[in-house]
Amino acid sequence: MAFNSFKQLSDAIRELGSSYEKANFIQPLQFNLPDYFIEDRQFVMKEGVVNNSEYALCENLIYPLLQEVRKKYSATLTLWSHQYLAYINLISDFSGYVVARRSPRGKIVFDRPYIIIVEAKKDDFDGGWEECLAEMVAANKLNQESVTVYGIVSNSYTWEFAKLRNQMFVKNLIAYSIFHLEQLVSVVHYVSQMAN
Repeated sequence: MAFNSFKQLSDAIRELGSSYEKANFIQPLQFNLPDYFIEDRQFVMKEGVVNNSEYALCENLIYPLLQEVRKKYSATLTLWSHQYLAYINLISDFSGYVVARRSPRGKIVFDRPYIIIVEAKKDDFDGGWEECLAEMVAANKLNQESVTVYGIVSNSYTWEFAKLRNQMFVKNLIAYSIFHLEQLVSVVHYVSQMAN
């Protein structure tokens, strides 16, 4: 079954045996962005061609932000792009981005996935959450222990967050914006800290 095979988020919740609620669980953590990163994002937003394709949005806005925060956790977490996730016959597909535990076997060995990042293609956040939830469930099963798996769905400009623990899917009430870069980065930092 592909991650995006559900018609609605409620279908994914029912089929995957999850429960749903909304709550404010995010507690932003201060993150000092380097000046070069802020200047580069401002340049990209002003001068770059960032919205001509889904690839351009991901490469110019999503990936650089994830990578900048991940640098702080490079000893313990690895950022994977388009990583194949599979759990028996339940779910299998390529994820947008995955933040996983850095494997003791080396950086090229995919290990326990803790954060799933999915693009809201054509601004379809419901479709993005259907896919993200399925990937979060697969990640939870791959981890083989009771850990919280975090999810992010973004169209590059708006970022939404959720978590899954023991089949309880909790979507954060507040969405965050790339136009408030420092606030957004502090939220991604919080999620990375919790996953770490």
